[in-house]
Amino acid sequence: MKIELNKKQYKELVHSIETAEIVYAVLRDMVDMGKYDKKLTEKENIGKYILRFAKEFGVENIIENFEGENVASEKYIDYILDDLYEYDDYIFWDGLATKLAEKEFFNTYSEEEIINMDVAERYLKCGELEDKYSKEFEEYGIDKLEIIERLDIKNN
Repeated sequence: MKIELNKKQYKELVHSIETAEIVYAVLRDMVDMGKYDKKLTEKENIGKYILRFAKEFGVENIIENFEGENVASEKYIDYILDDLYEYDDYIFWDGLATKLAEKEFFNTYSEEEIINMDVAERYLKCGELEDKYSKEFEEYGIDKLEIIERLDIKNN
C-alpha cells in the first residue's frame, strides 16, 4: 500500500504523531509506566519513520539529528507544547467547574429529590452550576479558591 501526502498533510501528520508522543510520554511517566510504555514506543517508532521523509517534503526545519536519527526539533516541540498547554488549561478549568458543580448539586439536593428528577432536569441544574463556576473562573481565576480545613471533632 502506498499513501501519498502533500507538504501540508505531511506536516499535519508529523504534528499529530509528535503530539501523541508527548501525551503518551506524560501518561507513561506520571500515570502508569507499564500501561503506557508500549503505546509510547509504538508512537515513537512511527514518528522516527515518518521524520525520515522531512527533507523530501521540504520541511527539514522541523527536525534535528540526535544520535544519528531525525527527531523533531526543540523549536518544533515548543510549538506543539503551546497547543498542549492551551488544551491543559481548558481541561483544568472545565474539569474543576464540573467537579464543583457536581459537589454543589449533591449537597443541594437530597437523594430523594435527585431520584425524582428526570435526566433533563438533572442535566439542566448541573449545567447551570457549571456555568456559574466557569464564569467565576473566567473573571477571578484561582484568586477566590481556598481549601478550608475542618475541625475534626471526633479526635479532639
